[in-house]
Amino acid sequence: MDGLQIRQLKSAFDKDAAGLDLNAMQDVHVNDVASLMKLYFRELPEPLTTFGLYESWIACTRESGQVRAHAIFTEIATETLTNCMSLLGESGWQTRVNSMRKCIDTLPQGNRSTLGFLVAHLCRVAKQSPVNKMTPSNLAIVFAPGLVRSQDEVAALRDFRLQCEIVEDLINNFGALFV
Repeated sequence: MDGLQIRQLKSAFDKDAAGLDLNAMQDVHVNDVASLMKLYFRELPEPLTTFGLYESWIACTRESGQVRAHAIFTEIATETLTNCMSLLGESGWQTRVNSMRKCIDTLPQGNRSTLGFLVAHLCRVAKQSPVNKMTPSNLAIVFAPGLVRSQDEVAALRDFRLQCEIVEDLINNFGALFV
């Protein structure tokens, strides 16, 4: 599907999401549904992480120092947490997770629930990365612009790497942040 067809699919969802049967649509591919999701979150008037918390989210990535945790994603959450701790140090990792948890807890209930469901789904997608090539890092690059954005366009461009780190950390640390 091209961009126009994705927008038409979005219009169909907007009109009657409950009555739309994707199984009956022969030309809809899983990538089309992913594009639709990405478009939906990008076009929200306010991101799930909210404009008001933008600086707090960005601070989460800076608080633990200049060291960046590039955790190796595994199927077992405790192994992922162990990798994060070994790269950041347990106290740096805990500081980062605590800061992110505070941001999550501050979100409106609907945003918090939706973000939790979306990140759980992204974790499932990432578990299939040997097949689909969608690692937590790749998923973060795709979804960060729609999930963590600033009202200031200059800040949005300047902070793109940090926005991606936030989304990647949400995926890699799902068990510590949402469960």
